[in-house]
Amino acid sequence: MLKDKNDRQQSQEQSKETQFTYELLPQIYIQKKMCWAIAFDYHTKFLITGAESNIITMQFKSGALKRIQIIQKHESWITTLNFFRQMPLFISGSSCIKIWSQNQQANPKFLMKLSEHISNIQCLVLRNLNPLVIISGSKDKNIKFWYQQEAQWICKQTIREHSNTVCGLSLNQEGNTLISCGEDDVINIIKCQDDHQWKVVQKLEGQGVRLSFISKDIFVFQPWQGSKLELYTYSTQSGLYYKYQELPIQ
Repeated sequence: MLKDKNDRQQSQEQSKETQFTYELLPQIYIQKKMCWAIAFDYHTKFLITGAESNIITMQFKSGALKRIQIIQKHESWITTLNFFRQMPLFISGSSCIKIWSQNQQANPKFLMKLSEHISNIQCLVLRNLNPLVIISGSKDKNIKFWYQQEAQWICKQTIREHSNTVCGLSLNQEGNTLISCGEDDVINIIKCQDDHQWKVVQKLEGQGVRLSFISKDIFVFQPWQGSKLELYTYSTQSGLYYKYQELPIQ
């Protein structure tokens, strides 16, 4: 009991809001099309955005954004964009997953296409550790784990624990715990048993489509159209996650 209380106090201290200062960049025209995905590279030099079924690449120069290129290689709307940390590559998700080089040519071509999902990609995260892993969630209710094998990416595992669309994924910084949520009102806690095997170890009830780790053992979940943000933390005594706080939001 004392251990759980200490865990709760520590979690509350870690979740205190950190203050940041933001400055609005000069307002310039970027795009007018609907955007469902956006990503910065890890050096904050490049920005990519989804513009319906197109990808717009931009570069930061002298405090402003300069548009570099428009990539028109997807047939469906772009729903996910992610940069690799170790390599000058990025990933786009739509009806399939495509891997691109940041060094685009006049006529850009994707380096690889991953198309084992049978419906649109809804969420994607990268495990930027050794081994590298691409983790994707889809309308087909599945979560797939892609591992790099020489010059290819191979789907090594599929988790079928959701009964409806997988809407959100988040991976902790250690790369050993994945959380997922979907339209079936379930939050799955998925642990990496070793470098190549993942297992669902806990299920929580949660009607919502967005969640995110904010520390090693704390994640937040946004209930659908809810007025409170839910915070969950890990108990070392029980080995399970539990909701320990709700934050009112507009």
